[in-house]
Amino acid sequence: MHFRFTLLGLALLALAGAARAQTPAAGANAGQSRDITQATTLGPPLKPGLHEMISVGTRWLPDVEWDTGGRARVARASLSGGLSYFQSPTMQYGLMADHEVSRYEFAGPAVDPLWDAQPGEMRVERVMANLRLPLDKDWSLFAAVDGSWALARGASYADSFTWGGMVSARGQVATNFAFTFGLFAHTRLEANVRVLPIPGIEWQINEDWKLATAQGLTLTRKINRRWQADLAVLVENREYRMPAEQPFAGGIFRDRSVPLITNLRWSPNPGMFAQLSVGVSPWQQQRLTDRPDAPDLTEQSHWTPSLALTAGLRF
Repeated sequence: MHFRFTLLGLALLALAGAARAQTPAAGANAGQSRDITQATTLGPPLKPGLHEMISVGTRWLPDVEWDTGGRARVARASLSGGLSYFQSPTMQYGLMADHEVSRYEFAGPAVDPLWDAQPGEMRVERVMANLRLPLDKDWSLFAAVDGSWALARGASYADSFTWGGMVSARGQVATNFAFTFGLFAHTRLEANVRVLPIPGIEWQINEDWKLATAQGLTLTRKINRRWQADLAVLVENREYRMPAEQPFAGGIFRDRSVPLITNLRWSPNPGMFAQLSVGVSPWQQQRLTDRPDAPDLTEQSHWTPSLALTAGLRF
């Protein structure tokens, strides 16, 4: 599946000459909340009308040693698509869908046999609707709702559903500076509802440099009309429902990390992009929990490297 997504991305790049729109959003990342990112960063306005977007991506986290001596390897593939209707350059209605497949592999003589017994393949399906409404020349309102299914192979879709939403306000207080504040709430698998405040800024430092915050911190350097580079500190949280049969008994697999990522982005025209990302996670934790009458299994690793490729079109 990972290779099919990569080939599809190359095919999309070959068709990019027909695209006439702004640079699309980044590819699907089920560890990040797309609505938070969209609420706290406002891209260039698009012409009124309907705009379609599609992106594909693949990401590798190679063989990494756990603190206890075991080893883990992760490969992800993502596909994202959606429609946005711009009633005006700043008033927007959107409907998005994300699909991500992750394959986990564990090995090592010190590893608990339960890690090796895992289904291996985990997936996330997500749909989201959003609205951006201008209030006046300086202020706009953003609202979004979404539903997600996150599960391992063989688990129940009905038991893997979570949902939530957010609302935020964005103020353009200067020509080169804007800030955002709001509230995000989302249910979790076998855990309390996650409620987060949403502070954010967009600071166009000068013509070439920009600083923005969402679920992390991103510093962007515009190299020229086609190229830009980013340095980002992010927070990722993934959680998957496990199969109901023993030994997993419907428990939850949680994967958390704090990646530092450098992106190199190429956009030969406003409706197309390709991006190479190289990163490292100073801390990552993988945990199997919420199994009835069974202790949690927790493993951690440090300085986990990653490599990712993403490509997309917007029409």
